[in-house]
Amino acid sequence: MNRILTTICILLSLVATLAAVPVTASAANSPLIVENGVAVPIGTKILTTNIGTLKFTTSIGTMECTTAKMTGELTKNTTGTVESSITAVEVGGTGLKQVGAPAAECTTQPIFGGDTSVTMNPTTNGLPWCLRSTSAMADDEFQLRGNSCANLARPIRFAMDITNIGTCVYQRTGAIPGVFTTSTTDSALVLSEVEVPKLEGSFGCPSSGKLDMTVTLETDASPSTPLGVTS
Repeated sequence: MNRILTTICILLSLVATLAAVPVTASAANSPLIVENGVAVPIGTKILTTNIGTLKFTTSIGTMECTTAKMTGELTKNTTGTVESSITAVEVGGTGLKQVGAPAAECTTQPIFGGDTSVTMNPTTNGLPWCLRSTSAMADDEFQLRGNSCANLARPIRFAMDITNIGTCVYQRTGAIPGVFTTSTTDSALVLSEVEVPKLEGSFGCPSSGKLDMTVTLETDASPSTPLGVTS
């Protein structure tokens, strides 16, 4: 009996100790786009511009693009909810500009085929896109998904016309996740190894690729002003 009472006392003491330990709540994601620390007004045109190269890495090689820009309008910007509808995207490289292509070709490793023209706005599941970050997401997380922010989400699709292979179409059904660096003056948005599967194309098209890209935020004006994201 004494042993049982002793055990009960130990358990009660442990419960009391755990109850006394304070619970630390995790910080909620609370993004806000700012210009020199001041909230950017709704309706502002925003431009994202790549730092370094955009890379699409596959099992047979890597495509690298020296230009990757997105332009959109800020539709929401209150602490905890940021949304911008992307209406223009330019992805290109240092290769030739083929007739009818939206930009100069991106370069690729030889095994991948050849230089590649990228079309980010095909007829189906093309622009607009929605760039957003909300309090429901993880700390410093943003997402890029298909359709405008005011409408239901849809996939993001793009086409790659690869020399010696042909047209390869890739589509991601779910949102593309990334993280932002916090700053009152100059933030970056980072995509790291985001998997995008092939939707259609010839046998030579890689079955999927991993997207890597880092961009800065600025006003789409002349002269432009760098923008930060606080959280």
